[in-house]
Order: sequence, then structure tokens, then C-alpha cells
Amino acid sequence: MQEQNGVAATQLQLGAQPNLSEKNGTTTRLPYLKPANVLGKLLMDHPYMLLGGFRPGADSETLLTTFWENYKLEQPSHKVYASPSRRLKRTIPIYLHGDGGRTQKKQPLEVLSMEPVLGLNTSQGAEETCRCSVPVAFGSNNLENPIAQKLNSKNNSFLTKFLIFAFPSKKYKRQPNLLISLHEAASKNLAEVCKHGLMAKGERFYAAILGYKADFEYHAKFGSLERSYMHAGRTQQLGVCHECWAGTPDIPFEDPSTRALWTDTVCASFPWKETPPFKHIPFEAWESLPSRAPQFYRRDPFHVFRLGVARNYAASVILLLAHFELFDYGDASESKSVESRLDRAWNNLMLYCESERLHLGTLRSFSKDKLHYGSGFTFPYLGCKGADSVIILKWLLFYTGLVLMSVEESDPMKHTLEVIQQGLRGGLNFTQGIHKHALWLPRSCIKHLKGGLHDFCYAYGFLAHFALRHNLHLFGQVPKIHALARFKVEMFQAMANKSRRWMLNPASTDCSQNEDFIGRVAKISRRISYKNNRHQFERTLLQRYQMKAKMVIKQFKSKHQL
Repeated sequence: MQEQNGVAATQLQLGAQPNLSEKNGTTTRLPYLKPANVLGKLLMDHPYMLLGGFRPGADSETLLTTFWENYKLEQPSHKVYASPSRRLKRTIPIYLHGDGGRTQKKQPLEVLSMEPVLGLNTSQGAEETCRCSVPVAFGSNNLENPIAQKLNSKNNSFLTKFLIFAFPSKKYKRQPNLLISLHEAASKNLAEVCKHGLMAKGERFYAAILGYKADFEYHAKFGSLERSYMHAGRTQQLGVCHECWAGTPDIPFEDPSTRALWTDTVCASFPWKETPPFKHIPFEAWESLPSRAPQFYRRDPFHVFRLGVARNYAASVILLLAHFELFDYGDASESKSVESRLDRAWNNLMLYCESERLHLGTLRSFSKDKLHYGSGFTFPYLGCKGADSVIILKWLLFYTGLVLMSVEESDPMKHTLEVIQQGLRGGLNFTQGIHKHALWLPRSCIKHLKGGLHDFCYAYGFLAHFALRHNLHLFGQVPKIHALARFKVEMFQAMANKSRRWMLNPASTDCSQNEDFIGRVAKISRRISYKNNRHQFERTLLQRYQMKAKMVIKQFKSKHQL
């Protein structure tokens, strides 16, 4: 491998251009930022970005020691615990993240980045209080207490996420395995950091990879998963979860209970045909059981709920309320068509947003098309942003509350409306609650969030059964319901262990800020021409990213006097 030295001395050097082989025998050479170079540069010049806002010393060592002591209850078989224990105080926990953006002419841009698990603002020690039934204050100057460790979801995403590679996949459509090959090259480099560490100012630091964050589509993109969400909707019963056998014959994925049959099959087998490109990273046993290696692919609560089942639930509730004639106001001249009722529902939502000073993103109206209703055998869902789905759930909670005030006790619709409210409240408690906490959840907060998930899953199942009995095509049973239930089961198992005081917050694998990072990288890429320039596009993109990141870091240091 040949190092590229064409980058300015104030920036990171471009990593080696590995020979990325294809199955058909062709090879290509593509520039990328070697993870070891990125981590080495950060440890030398900006170590606080990897160490929760602290510089190397007693504070950072206490912080890391506390993290690994608590993470051992999450994943005791992680390979990091096979290393000498003295390493843990200088071992940095890291997530990988992959996703696709849009470059010029909406062409796909493949992006891989990495991020520290510990929040950059941990060192500030500012207290924040959650809104659980038993409120808990997070943030502390006592670094031996897990309550001091913050989520890494604040500040500019260029301060918390670090680019490894980005390239337009359509430019290399004759080399379909290029994405996998690049992941493997980055993984081999990361494996060296995990095993042998990096020297920085007289100290040796190590990395430990806790998993790969992405949406289900990107996980499946590697092409080796035999069980994935992409199997849903087929006539055969195929596995929809890479972690368990849910969806296979006699193991229904629709069961969200803590005693579901699939709970006994978690990590019982590997979901891939070929060992994934991350096999070089010390994580779990990649080719022999027992192993929790399938859980390297981390579930993202943002795509599971806000961009997933929340949009299914909201669309179905709106259409059910329209079916109940709850958007009719008694005017003899008003139309009773679905489109007219949806239009009145939209106007009501606009009035709510104005009174609450809320602003919707790209959504501009309700219609059968925008709710994907009435086309073939598909179930409805809203095509909106994650933030929009939360606003719509809040509005539905408010509106159904108003309706319930005027419904008689004997009205059979009353119980259905109460269940709708139960689901709305539970979903909001979960999706907003995880972001109102720090990196570790105490038992009282685990119980509160588990209750929210239970209420949402129960309501979704009840309403799906109600719709089936009344011949309504609503509340489709999608694989993301199973993914949501997996969060609930994990919280139940954490509570069942009486000696366990803390649980890693599901928000640590949330990809909402990663979406911002992808958008920023894609925006840079759209200002670069890649026609007839062999690898010049990728090289220029990496250089411009480094320049932008350097400016953001400089502003952050100036603001915080670092």
C-alpha cells in the first residue's frame, strides 16, 4: 500500500489506497482516511474529543474505567475483556456508522464514519433532570458514577463524527463489491488499533468497537444477511431479524411479548452467508457459536420508531379517526369523502402547530396518496421526517383527548380511543424519554421507558386486531414492530437482574445526528465535479471535509477556551 502525501501538513494524510479486489478479478484503488491516522491525529491535537471532553489524565482514566465496569454487564463476552485489565483505563469505546447520502443529481454517496461513545459534554458536568415517573438528575463531577457520562449527541456533528470514506457508488457500478472491500480495509486498520494501540504524548491508547450503527436497509446492503427486514411481505415465512429467528416458520415476529418464542433464539445462529467484512475487529467470535456477533449490527431507535412504526401508527390512527367521522363538524354542506376528512384533519393539525409554536418540515398536507392509503394491499404510513412524526403524535394525543371529553361512557368507541391514547403516550414517552437521559439508565428510568414501549406495542396489536375484525386495512404488522419489541425485552431482562443498577441507553445507537453528518458531507460533495477525474472526486472530498472539520474544531476550542 502506498501512502498519499499530497495533503497539506496541517491536515490528516490520506490513507493508503488499497487494492480492492472484485469477484470478477478486477481491482481499483480508492483514497480513504485510515482510522488509525484519524484517531492518532485526534489523540495528539484534540484528545478531549475522544475522552468525553477531558484531556488524558486521571479524569479520563476514571471515566473510561467506570464505563468498562458497567459495560461488562451489557456484553461480558466482548473481546476487550480478554485484554489485560490495565488497558481499560485507556481504551476508547467507538461506534462505526454507515449510510447513504445524495451527491450531484441525487446520485447515491456511500459514507462510513466512526464516533466515540462518550459524550463530548461529559466534562461540563451540567445537571439535567429526566421526566420519568421518578425524575433523576443526570450529570455529575463524580466520574466514578455512571450518571456523569453523557450521550454523544450534542454539538456540531463534525465534532462527534469522523469520516473514513465517501464515494459515489454509481461511478463504480461495475464493481458492486467495492463498498464491502472498503469496509474490510477500514476494519483491518481498526483491528490494529484495537490490538496494539496508538502512542500519543507518551501514553498508549487503544480502541474497542462496540458495533455498527445504521438503518436496516444499510445493514442488508452488505449482501450477506440471510435474515433481514427485506424478507417481510413475501409469501414464504423468512427471518426478518438478524439477531433472532423471528419470522421463520412457527416463530411469529408480530409477538412483542417478553415471553415470545423468538426470545429463546437470540444469537442462536449467524444470519450471514459469508462472514462480514468486520471479522478482523475484536468483538465476538465471528465464526463459532456461542457468540453475540450478530449484535454487531446495532438497532437504531430513530429509524425503528420515528422513521418507522410511529409513521405507520400515526397514518392508521388518522384514517381510523376519519372512519369514526371524528373530523366531521356537523355542517350539512361538508363532504364525507376520505380526502375531505383528511383535509379537515390537516387544518386541525395546522391550528395545533400554530398554538404550540411548532413547525412541520416537508409535510404540506394529508391525502390518501401521502398516507399511502388505498393502493393495492399496502398498509398506510406517513412520508414525513422523524421530527414531524413526533409532532403529529403529540397532536393526535391532544385531539383524541378533546374527543374523549365528549364521548359517553357507554359508547363502544370510547375504549378504542383510550387505547389509541395509550399507544400515543407510550410511544412519546419512549422516543422522547431516551434523549432526556444520559448514557446510562438507572433502574427507575428503565422501568418507565419499558412501560412506554409496552403501552405502544399493546395498543398497536389491539388496534391491528380491531382493524382486521372491521375489515379496515390499517396498522400493518411491519418488522420494525419486532425491532421495537427487542428494546422492550432487553429492558425487561435488565430489570430482571436485581443486581444490575444500570443499562446502556438505546439512544447511544440513535442515528439522528448521524443523518446530519451525512447531510453535511453530501453538501460538500455536491460542490465537486467527478466527471472524467479518476479518484480526484474522492480525494478532493476528503480534503475539503478535513478543512471544514478543522474550522469547526477551531471555533469550538475558541468558544470553550480549550
